Amino acid sequence: MTKRKKFWLGFLTFLPLLTIFLYFLSFFFMWLGLFTGNGDEFNNNELPKSYLVSMLLMFMLIVVTIIATIGIMIYYILHANKHFNTTNDNQKLIWILVLILAGGVGNLVYFLAVIMPLKPSDQQELQEVIVHAR
Repeated sequence: MTKRKKFWLGFLTFLPLLTIFLYFLSFFFMWLGLFTGNGDEFNNNELPKSYLVSMLLMFMLIVVTIIATIGIMIYYILHANKHFNTTNDNQKLIWILVLILAGGVGNLVYFLAVIMPLKPSDQQELQEVIVHAR
């Protein structure tokens, strides 16, 4: 797997964490804006525009989180099915169950345990760099 593909898989794997963080941040600032306002926004029994814009932003962040999580989960399930095809079926079954039952955490674990490890040739180069650095 190329470094570029690993980068994009890592980005999509960590995207739900970023969007959830942005969701909570926008939620905090939405309520902060409502409580620190002068109260004129609530005249005529209407919701303020800033509240509606914040709610739309939060809804869009949740939709992006759901799509990214489900999409990367499907990709990782297909990858596990292909990657562990030659080894025993128990390992393939365990990874697929981890991906399905653990959700986003399972995606992170699969990325860090299966996708991210260095190839043996990269590990040899890394060892040589460490030896030469001493």
